[in-house]
Amino acid sequence: MVCKCKKIVLCALLSLSLFACKKETKDTISLGNWLKALQQEAHIEATKTKKPYFLHIQKNHPQFEIVQTAVDWKIVEEGIHFDLEKSLTKEWLAYTLVNLWEPKKELSSPSIKDKDKSQFPKHIEKAVSLGIVDVDKHQLFHPQEVLEKKKAIEILKKVVRYLDDKEVKSNQGKVEWKEGMDVQEINSSQFNEKEKSFHLGQKSSIKKGTILKHKENYYRIKRIADKKAFLESINPLEFTEKIDLSGEMKVDWSKASVQPISEVLQPMALKSSSYVKPIQIFGYQGELRLDSSGVYVRAEKQLPKKAKAFVQMDVSGLSLKYDWHSRGLRIPDAYVRFRFQSNQKAGIEKENKKSYQLNPNLNLRDIQSYLIPKEHFVKARIPLCSIQVPIPQFPSLNVHLSLVAELDMQGYLHFSLQQMNLLGFQIRNSHIRWISNSSQQNYLQSNASASVLANVSLALRLAHYDLANVGLKAGIQGRLKDKIVFYDSYRKGQELEGPFDEQIQQKEGIRYCKDYSANWLLEVFFNQENSFLNRLGMKANFPLLNEKQATIFKAKGNGLEACRLNPPRDREAIHYRDGFALESLSYTVKKGQVVSVELLDLPSGYSLKDVEVKVVHPEIIENNFLLFKGLQEGASSIRIQTKDQEHTVYISIMVVS
Repeated sequence: MVCKCKKIVLCALLSLSLFACKKETKDTISLGNWLKALQQEAHIEATKTKKPYFLHIQKNHPQFEIVQTAVDWKIVEEGIHFDLEKSLTKEWLAYTLVNLWEPKKELSSPSIKDKDKSQFPKHIEKAVSLGIVDVDKHQLFHPQEVLEKKKAIEILKKVVRYLDDKEVKSNQGKVEWKEGMDVQEINSSQFNEKEKSFHLGQKSSIKKGTILKHKENYYRIKRIADKKAFLESINPLEFTEKIDLSGEMKVDWSKASVQPISEVLQPMALKSSSYVKPIQIFGYQGELRLDSSGVYVRAEKQLPKKAKAFVQMDVSGLSLKYDWHSRGLRIPDAYVRFRFQSNQKAGIEKENKKSYQLNPNLNLRDIQSYLIPKEHFVKARIPLCSIQVPIPQFPSLNVHLSLVAELDMQGYLHFSLQQMNLLGFQIRNSHIRWISNSSQQNYLQSNASASVLANVSLALRLAHYDLANVGLKAGIQGRLKDKIVFYDSYRKGQELEGPFDEQIQQKEGIRYCKDYSANWLLEVFFNQENSFLNRLGMKANFPLLNEKQATIFKAKGNGLEACRLNPPRDREAIHYRDGFALESLSYTVKKGQVVSVELLDLPSGYSLKDVEVKVVHPEIIENNFLLFKGLQEGASSIRIQTKDQEHTVYISIMVVS
């Protein structure tokens, strides 16, 4: 018996010991999954290189693309030995993150006692110097230590934040044309912009194929006739041998030139520190305002029923960093980053806030008078502004901003979004990763089905051609189905679709219901239009919010069914007798129970106070006006008539046990 007890105690202790060991097990990450997480966190575009870099990782390997991308981005060196299934150690974290950070950068070597126990001593030195990881108080790094997944991801995010907003060299730049290129600048007096022709002087030596520059545009002479050169537009980037540009700047909008996108707005350069100009486009009227800190645009359009549609956008605090190195149509290395604050507002508002409830005799026609006709709901793509700001250090290099609103609104709506944005890209070894970070503060008041997008587009532009561009689409998408049902005296429903004020559900005799859901839209895009990188296939777009994160509120299931909680009666089943209308002419009730008889309609000109009720056999049934209680088994007729005895209807009630 004692032995048995000892066994039980030993088993219990062993179980507790095993449980404790299990509890202390680290949540680690394999090297293969680490490379995947690294590429996802840094938004590195998957490579298209098909030739395997490693004999043991062929095309059929599940992590083939991850490994190929890691080599092309120089995160992992070709030919190095590694096992994707092994857990991530400190030495592999140092090796991969230093390579992601800046592989060529040489740094001083701190004193790390155990760095030679690693196959990556130089990477460990750099990782400690850069502050990626630390040594302990004994100056030991512990290269073979297995890292917890959570800690590794935290370190990775810190490195990516640095990469997204890294330092660049001081302003410098150089553009070299291809050998034999002859670029000549021409003045406006000689140039016919409409027919793209250039008048040649008597002694002109300009020949066919010569490149001409007029303002910020480039042309090539395609033919010469009668001392006149006829030109074709060209992209100057195709004729460059080398472009090296680097610098950073805070954009001063008071130095901008405004492009003609409005019916009344003409191209011009700002002559003072601030600029205000009315705009008018597609029936919208408003103003464009610029100063040194930012751009503000508001436009609105009057709608019927004392309502107006409006859109408002502003961009402020724009700063730019760029480090661009291209060789002809190849880009070995580049970095472009835009930081800016953006605000977007849009909606349909009623100037008159009067509620439906203020009309005590509300009917279907009254409701219709409140609604904006469907043909006046807003659906438009409105280009609000196109603005260009020169980069002072480099002629022909500038920042371009355009603001566009895309509206499709079907009801009363007011939404507001604010974002602090960090958008751009980094190219290494001719492979690209995207910089995409946007923090949001959002507000919505809505009684509408709507899709509203406010588009901000920014470009680094050489002449009139984008080296690269980035964009942000922010807005909401709401789905609303709402309706009201009016019931007449026969409980026949008359339906009308909204949008409606919610106060209407308080009105007696009306059923109001809706299915309603909405979510934010937030998407970034890179090089989607005429850009140098687009031609090289370096483009992307993806949402910053998934559906779970973006949901504002979800539709309530079967919301529209609420309109039928008291369904209208079938008109053909109603009984009409001498001006009275009843659902039935005979009823059955148990002893002690009560039945209510409802008069669905009365003779014209009469009300319930003009009606009297008489029970023929009061010993079987007693009544309180139209409430009847069974007293004993039997049946009785009930006479319902107007007090002047002009109109009469009979019903019967049977009492059963």
